[in-house]
Amino acid sequence: MMLACLVVSQALALVQIESELKGKTCGDKAVTLLKEWKAENHWVGQFSDKESEKIYRAPTATFGKWVQIKIDGKNIELIQFSANESLITKFDSKCAPVAELKTSEPGKPAPAKKGEFKVLRDPEIEKIMASKKSAVLFLWSPQMPISIEALKEILLANKKLKTDFYLTVPSAASPASVKNVAKTLKVPMNKIYYIESFDLGLRGFQLHYPSLVVINKGVIASPVRRGHETSEIYIDFLKTYL
Repeated sequence: MMLACLVVSQALALVQIESELKGKTCGDKAVTLLKEWKAENHWVGQFSDKESEKIYRAPTATFGKWVQIKIDGKNIELIQFSANESLITKFDSKCAPVAELKTSEPGKPAPAKKGEFKVLRDPEIEKIMASKKSAVLFLWSPQMPISIEALKEILLANKKLKTDFYLTVPSAASPASVKNVAKTLKVPMNKIYYIESFDLGLRGFQLHYPSLVVINKGVIASPVRRGHETSEIYIDFLKTYL
C-alpha cells in the first residue's frame, strides 16, 4: 500500500504539469498516458528526499485510484495506484511504456463497528456516491473543544440543508468520548461514523479536525474544507457544491 506523503505545494493545473513534462524524455507519451488514466486536474506536489526529484500526485475519475508522477532530470516514472496495487510505468528508449504491477494482499477484514458506531470505509463511501445523492462528510474530534464547537455549527447547517450528513470521527477517538459528546449534543448514534478511508486520506481529509467534503452526482464535488466556521459560512460553502 502506498502511503500519503507530506504535501509541499499548492495544487497545480494540468497545463502546469504538461509544462513540467515538456522537454523531458518521453514527456508527450507521459501526458497521453495520464489522460488515458483519467487523472483529474488537481495535482499536488509531494515531499521527496532526493533534491533532483519532483513528485506530483492527483486523484483519477475512479474513487480510490490515484496517479503519481516522478520527474528526475529528464526521466519520468508514472504510477497508477490504489490501496492494494500499484502499476509502475517507465519508458524504454523508443518511448514505449514498460509497466510493472505490484500488489499487496488485503489485510484481515476490519470490524464493521467500533463500539456501537459503524465504520465508514471506501466501499461504503462508494455506495454513497453510486446513489447519486448529495452528501456531506464532516470530520470532528471529541478530544478537541474547537472541533466540538464546529460540530455544533454543522448541526445547525444540517437543519437548513436537505442533504445527508455523515458525522465522522478519527479512528483514534475512543467510542466512550464520542458517545459522551453525542449524548450532550443529542446527536443520534446512527449519524456518527468512524472514518477509515484510503482515498480521503490522500486528499488530506484526515489532517485536520474539523474538515468536511461534499459528495454530489456520484463524485467528490468539493475540495476539503478545513477549520471551524459559523453555520452560515458552512452553508454558503456547501451550497456551492450541492
